Amino acid sequence: MRHRLLPLLWTLIALGLAVMLSIAVGSVFIPPADLWRLLMGNFSGTLPEPLSTYALIIVSIRLPRTVLVALTGAALGASGAAYQGLFRNPLADPYLIGVASGAGLGAVIAMSIQWPYSFWGLMAIPMAAFLAALLTVFIVYSLARVGRTVPTTNLILAGVAFGSFATALTSFLMLRSTGEVRRALAGCWAGRASPAGCPCWGFSLI
Repeated sequence: MRHRLLPLLWTLIALGLAVMLSIAVGSVFIPPADLWRLLMGNFSGTLPEPLSTYALIIVSIRLPRTVLVALTGAALGASGAAYQGLFRNPLADPYLIGVASGAGLGAVIAMSIQWPYSFWGLMAIPMAAFLAALLTVFIVYSLARVGRTVPTTNLILAGVAFGSFATALTSFLMLRSTGEVRRALAGCWAGRASPAGCPCWGFSLI
């Protein structure tokens, strides 16, 4: 039992160190002693300088983004494990049946539209990505179906073909977009975290 829990223990330690580094390192470096003091709950009351500045940076900027990225990584890990169990292949990933490419295409289409800066305007991108991913699954399963069965080989081939098609459309839309939209798309593809107030929190928790 101890040998089974040891990898989990090391993973939790590595995750804690990564979270601490993500919060401490940036344009303003926060010393480990001050960071530990603030994380232990000393955010309330009157704080001396520079602790008050550090507290504002942590609460308003770094901690929400760090938690959001951690939740996103957990969601990606869970989806990867689900794919590996479904296909019984340790190398399987969401790109295998084109779901990731389809979701990316939906997000790019939504970002290419000028949405108003409101709740539904901010929700448009994650909702479009989610709906496009569901549509991709439906299309791939329809293409791979043979009678009442869906052979794994057909599913993989259909997924790779549709994923390549979605990637090509995504690249075309990115090339046709304006400079501002192109920079936003490049930031999303590079893994930039959304602002703390973005409603993507709900989708990460789901």
